[in-house]
Amino acid sequence: MLAASCTEHQSNTVSLLPEPKMPQLGERLQKLNSRYKIRFLPDGYPGKLLEDNTIYPHPLYGNYVLNDYLSQYKKEEKKELYDAILKVADAAISRMTEKDSALIFWYEPYKKFRYDEPFYSGLAQSSYLVPMYKVYQLSGDEKYKQASEKILNSLMVPIEENGIFLNYNGIVSIEEKPEEPPTVILNGWLSALASIKRYYNLSSSEKALKLLTVSLKTLPGILYKYDCEPYKNTRYLLSGYQQFRMAIEEEDELEIQSIKIKNTETYIYELEAKNKSERHNYHNYLRAEDVEKSENGYAPLANHVHFNVVMSRLSFPKKNVLYIDVYNQEENNTLELQRLKYHFSAKKGVVNNKEWLIDTTLILQQGKHHLEIPLYWEKFPLVGYPTTFKKLGDEFYNVYHFIHINRLKQLNQLAQNDTIDYYINKWEKYTSQWPKMEIYEGLNHHAYK
Repeated sequence: MLAASCTEHQSNTVSLLPEPKMPQLGERLQKLNSRYKIRFLPDGYPGKLLEDNTIYPHPLYGNYVLNDYLSQYKKEEKKELYDAILKVADAAISRMTEKDSALIFWYEPYKKFRYDEPFYSGLAQSSYLVPMYKVYQLSGDEKYKQASEKILNSLMVPIEENGIFLNYNGIVSIEEKPEEPPTVILNGWLSALASIKRYYNLSSSEKALKLLTVSLKTLPGILYKYDCEPYKNTRYLLSGYQQFRMAIEEEDELEIQSIKIKNTETYIYELEAKNKSERHNYHNYLRAEDVEKSENGYAPLANHVHFNVVMSRLSFPKKNVLYIDVYNQEENNTLELQRLKYHFSAKKGVVNNKEWLIDTTLILQQGKHHLEIPLYWEKFPLVGYPTTFKKLGDEFYNVYHFIHINRLKQLNQLAQNDTIDYYINKWEKYTSQWPKMEIYEGLNHHAYK
């Protein structure tokens, strides 16, 4: 057995303890460490130092340090580096859970990172494939080879079985974080495929090649959904939130029987009232303070009833649809559907403008009404927000747009696909236009090195 249950280990934060003596991080990782705040736990696993002086054993951090130490060891074969490589690899494996021939490093619920329940990530899992196999090559110990094989197995567990393998409407992807509807984060998907490709090159694993080939076949047909021409950018993911409110002329005369959002071909969600402590932007909900339970649904407590929906570009160019069922007791009751306006900030992403726009106005007669309201994409350009710029050192860089381009280049060495090549060239040309765009003024327009 390679790993014990995650409940037996420090998967959540632990108090700051004396660190074990570990080799110094390499130059590049040291530069990034002002952001990462890497500290070592007693077993040698690298975690993130939080503001409350606890250390969170982030699943990605073991990969960061393993790759760093392996790179240093390749340049100079020091015993202290060799020992540290095995120590970090063992600590990572010990924090994983083995289930049905899959080895999984779970993200445990923690309020700082808004994790509601345990999940695992295709990005984090796949990032261990290559370093674990390299540790096997370095040490000759089969347990590291077995670990890499079982990590690969984790990438093939369907989302329906609490996994990360998405097979939806002709799209086969590896999800960075499983959600409903699927977010299909492009960096997570492409980075997972790039890791699988590198792992295959090292191991000649037929299972890895099959997974890579199946997913790559579906990639060209979805890239257009990530193209964000108005901002000369790429979309980070395919889902996004949108706040609405119903402005009701005579709220005492109206009962809201249900509100549903159809955001893909197959996903339809009914909204429930949630308190502030229970909700966040990527939840579908009615604001609980605006309504009270009634016989057949909800009774408005004020003439404005706010609700939030998660929209998805998986259906693009087809529209998402709102289904609203109400019962009106009075003739000629006016109901306005209003949407909150957002704008894009290159540093912050989607920003609330605190301005409400009228989307639809309805004059309701007495009786029951079933409303189907199509959500036109022209009104929601920031669903699936464009990639942003993050501060690295003294400047702001767009990391993910360049990752999208570079990962596609790596993968197209195998795929040899004209559509992939088209988007590589198009997205590279976007960056040459950034210096002329006010929204990107004062930012670094080159890839971070």
